[in-house]
Amino acid sequence: MIQKAVNLALKQYPKNVTITCLIFGYFQNDLDYKTCYRLADFISQSQLHTSQWQNLISANFFRDYGELDKAEDIYQRIIKNAKFRIRKYDDDLQKAINFASLNYVYLLLLRQPPDPYTAMDYLQPILTKNPKHGVAHWYMARCYQAQGHNYSSKGRKVY
Repeated sequence: MIQKAVNLALKQYPKNVTITCLIFGYFQNDLDYKTCYRLADFISQSQLHTSQWQNLISANFFRDYGELDKAEDIYQRIIKNAKFRIRKYDDDLQKAINFASLNYVYLLLLRQPPDPYTAMDYLQPILTKNPKHGVAHWYMARCYQAQGHNYSSKGRKVY
């Protein structure tokens, strides 16, 4: 039922970015892969404001379905645009940068082989501003594991 309603809405409004973003955001889990791919691709090519979540959701879709290069391009674009807007317009987009960076770090750790050193470069600014950021610490631990460091639950190095 949802798929039919979505198909009808997309047929009637094929170029409407707002409708496409809302459909993808709310109904992604109820849609078939082909529809999701088409929506994520359309969103990733649209000119959306950096603070909007739709680009991040499309990047996560591509990441989760193994299209890591496409997802990486979107994450990099989100981070680059947010940093530009901070410099140029003094926009408060640090949270958008942090959120995109955390998702990008996850991608870097998924790659084979993983890239923990680049991931750590993205985590460091987050942890500097918020030393208690739980997700950033969790990813940092995964970076250390990817480098071959193993620690016991008591904090002792295991060989």
